[in-house]
Amino acid sequence: MAFEWVHFQFPTKIHIEKDSTHKMGSYIADFAKRVFLFTIKNELRNEDDFLILKTSLERNGVSCIVNDELVSRPTHDQIESISYFLKKSGIDLIVAYGGKFTFHVARTLSFLATNDYLVQVSEDPSFKIYYQYTKDLVSSKIEVKKDPLPLICIPSVFSMGEEASPDIFNYDSERRTFFYHRNFKFFPQAIMIDPNIITNMSKLELTRSAMSIISASVESILSRNSNEITTALSLKAIDQVARSIRILMKNPENDAARINLAIANTVCGIAHSNTSLGLCYSIALSIHLLTGIDFYQAYAILLPHVMEYNLTTSAKTYVQIAQALSEDISQITIIEAAIKAIEGVRKLHLELELSYRLSDFGITKELLPEIALFSSKFPLINNTPRELDKNEIETILIAAY
Repeated sequence: MAFEWVHFQFPTKIHIEKDSTHKMGSYIADFAKRVFLFTIKNELRNEDDFLILKTSLERNGVSCIVNDELVSRPTHDQIESISYFLKKSGIDLIVAYGGKFTFHVARTLSFLATNDYLVQVSEDPSFKIYYQYTKDLVSSKIEVKKDPLPLICIPSVFSMGEEASPDIFNYDSERRTFFYHRNFKFFPQAIMIDPNIITNMSKLELTRSAMSIISASVESILSRNSNEITTALSLKAIDQVARSIRILMKNPENDAARINLAIANTVCGIAHSNTSLGLCYSIALSIHLLTGIDFYQAYAILLPHVMEYNLTTSAKTYVQIAQALSEDISQITIIEAAIKAIEGVRKLHLELELSYRLSDFGITKELLPEIALFSSKFPLINNTPRELDKNEIETILIAAY
């Protein structure tokens, strides 16, 4: 592919340091003195680390308001309530400690804390006041009139770099509505990572996290917004993850592999923060929201099938992916090398002993059309290099079933 253009932006500060959780308060003190410490409990792998972070903030003179009451992804009403509190609290900074949904919700809160997308409604006869989203927030376009509240993201698990994303997303299962928006003003001010988070992750969590980083890196390469910089970052992430996870499966205490995996996770996030993710992400998210299957597991299962779907439009790109996966592509055609990339993903999946069929998780085929329909409504599916419709999404799901 001939060089045409590059657009790349990443304003976020990054700090990666082993055994740094107890020191993060001193680093955060340079950003603000009054913070809102936020987490979602089902993404909090170690409560002791969360308390260490809180103590570190307080010891460094940072006033800290803690919200750790959400057990899982919040409803719109819960987000509204927290946002209203933030508007009145005088908070200078949000510190989000957790995973994928923690970061999406925290970015939403940082946006709503400074922008007027909340409407006050009174309930008679008690005159109780509550807050609700305007129709503008769940529509396709919103206006960011004021800079969001500054945000620092601290992963407690690997989230394929979503701590670095400028996206906000939430799905309310009660109302069956979701919103998704991307704006470069939603970038966090800083990301702080302690590679020792791996010690709190089970083998299954670690392996499916590694595969999800590879999946997100591949999707970033396939994105219609990819360019030379983002592709180089994604290929580096794929190479580093594949090498590091193999080492960690044999020796979980290997410090170099831990740090390399943490760096690869962040590099992946930097890449897709500029390109957006796509079809595989959209279907995996839909599966998770409608069935409860782990998002990262679904993402890993779907990747080779989505790669097969895009093979005819992305063969030359797949050659680079095959090389990053250490596949031997010497003396073979481009199409054969592209197929090697898909085979390389499948081989790594089997090597890590991950389930590779959706049917292993108890969902029925009758649910696949509903998943396909929900996926088709998600805006990121338009980021795939090949045009598709709901029927083709369903075909991919059947192949992965």
